Amino acid sequence: MNNRAYALDALRGYAIITMVLSATIVTQVLPGWMSHAQTPPPDHIFNPSLPGITWVDLVFPFFLFAMGAAFPFSIGKRAEKGDSKLKLIYEAVKRGVQLTFFAIFIQHFYPYVLSSPQDIRAWLLAILCFAVLFPMFMRIPLKMPDWAHTGIKIAAYGIAVIMMLTTSYADGRTFSLYFSNVIILLLANMAISLIMHKRITTTLAKAKALKKYVEPLITKSKDDTTNSRRVVFSYLQNKYAVTELFKEISVKVADRPGGYTRIIKTGFRQGDNAAMCFIELVDYDENMAKQATKKTRTRRSKKSAAKAEEAPAAEAPAAETATETPASAE
Repeated sequence: MNNRAYALDALRGYAIITMVLSATIVTQVLPGWMSHAQTPPPDHIFNPSLPGITWVDLVFPFFLFAMGAAFPFSIGKRAEKGDSKLKLIYEAVKRGVQLTFFAIFIQHFYPYVLSSPQDIRAWLLAILCFAVLFPMFMRIPLKMPDWAHTGIKIAAYGIAVIMMLTTSYADGRTFSLYFSNVIILLLANMAISLIMHKRITTTLAKAKALKKYVEPLITKSKDDTTNSRRVVFSYLQNKYAVTELFKEISVKVADRPGGYTRIIKTGFRQGDNAAMCFIELVDYDENMAKQATKKTRTRRSKKSAAKAEEAPAAEAPAAETATETPASAE
C-alpha cells in the first residue's frame, strides 16, 4: 500500500484531459459525430432522439470510476497506519462536506454567473474565489502549529461564506443553494438555436428566461470588436452562432434600440398543460406573428363537436314531420 497506483493516476489524468477537450474544443473544431448526441455542424444542438454514445459521453463515467477506485487504496493506507474505524468515517464525512462546499462555492463565482455581460468586477471576484480555495484544500508547506493550520482553514471558509452571502449576481440574483449551471447551459443552447433559426418553439417560462439571456448578447454584437466577440463567445461557445450574430443579425437590428425578440403564446401542451409559445427575432419575418398555430383539439372536444353536429341533423327531420302533419290533416 506504500506505492502509488500509477495506472489509476493515469486514468484520472486521462479523464481530466478529456474533460478539458470536451468542454473547449469539441464544439468548435471536431466534427459533430464526435460530440454528444448532437446535430452536425454548424448547429451543434443537443438532440436526445439521436441514438448511440460518443467518447464525450464516457468522460464522466471514467472520472467517476477513477475517483471511486481511489477510495479503497486511501482507506487501506490509513488502516495500515493504525487509524481507527471511527476516524476513517470522520475523514470520509469531512471530505464529503468539503467537496460539497467546494461545488457550491465555485459555481457561484464563474465570471458569467457574476455579471451579464462580464466585467472587471466579475473577473476579480473569480480570481479571489480561487485564491480563497487554496488555503482550504492545500497543505501549507510552512512549519507552524496545528492550531495555526486549522485557523487558516477556518478563516478561508469564513471568507468564502461572506463572499457568497454578500455578492450580487447577474440578473439581480442572490445566493441560492438551488442555483445550477445546467440552466445556463440550457439557455446557451436555446440562444444558439434562436440565432441560427431565428425562431424556436418552447415553454413560456423558458422563453422569458431566454429573452433576458439573449438580448444583452445582441446588444453587444452591435459593437463589432475583438473584445465583444470574446465576451459573446464565452456565453455561447459556438463560433458559427457568433459569426451569424455579428455578421447578419447585428446589421439587421442596427437601428433598433432594444426589444429584439418577441414571445407569442400558442396554447397549452397536452399532458402537463404547460404554456407553450414561440420566441422569434422581430426583424426577420414580419409575417411570423400572423402565422398563429391552431390549438390541438382533445378527444373530448371532438366528441362534443360531433354531438353538436348531430343535434341539428336530428332536429331537421323532426321539423319536416311537423310541417307534414298539418298538410295531411287538410
